Amino acid sequence: MIKKEGLQSVIFLLLLTAAIGIRLYNIHQPPLDFSSIRQYQNAHIARGLYYETNSSVPEERKRIARINMERMGFVLEPRIVENAAVFGYRLAGSEQLWIPRVISLAFWTVGAVFFYLTARILFPFGVALFCTVFYLFLPYSILSSRIFQPDPLMVMLMLVSIYGIIKYDESPGRANLFIVALVSSAAVLVKPYCVFIIFGAFFSLVVLRGGFWKAVFNRRTFMFGFLIILPSIIYYGYSILMNVGFLGEHAKGSFLPGLIITVHFWMGWLNMIGRVVGYIVFF
Repeated sequence: MIKKEGLQSVIFLLLLTAAIGIRLYNIHQPPLDFSSIRQYQNAHIARGLYYETNSSVPEERKRIARINMERMGFVLEPRIVENAAVFGYRLAGSEQLWIPRVISLAFWTVGAVFFYLTARILFPFGVALFCTVFYLFLPYSILSSRIFQPDPLMVMLMLVSIYGIIKYDESPGRANLFIVALVSSAAVLVKPYCVFIIFGAFFSLVVLRGGFWKAVFNRRTFMFGFLIILPSIIYYGYSILMNVGFLGEHAKGSFLPGLIITVHFWMGWLNMIGRVVGYIVFF
């Protein structure tokens, strides 16, 4: 007879298998179903990197690929996903655009495991299962989890970080702090925007244990915050120095704190929530 824990694990694995199957449908088709411009950009970058290290590619094709890669513009994030795609191309023996999409799918699936483990710590099985179903089968997540972009990698690392933060809260120690900070720093390095969620999770638990002011002046809060942004400061700081002109243009379009006090910003925010998850679920 299957024990309760075993049955719960079987249900979760069946959900995971179904989620993978849905995402594999038409995975070999050109990546035009979601954020096609950005995927097109990453595909050209991966092709340029792949051709450069492939001795069987004629020099003329290498030159064209190099020009196209340069015309894609400067990509600020580390080229982790692009290089993973190149590794997959080498194993397959040719350029196959379904490879980076499967890699992203794998990242999202691993993230689902840690999402479920986190939910099981916080909630009963039924609630944790509902949360996981929402994460896996929301239409937006199905499309966005099989894209040739760094976002699925960031989501996976962010979920691993949050799980690690909760486990660290259960068993605080300097070694555990450095381990969770290392994973968190990798997530922030991939996409810096997730720093608010990760640091917010850490800070919230410190507040829960000792109050707001104790959390503000807690030495480990400062240490964790510094460690998770240090690699990003080094990497992006170097990128800034090498691409000063681009940075100015990028900053103008990416960091606009003045929008927080405008009505149209929050209307756009609510509109995006409505399109992604729906207002009923949000409220």
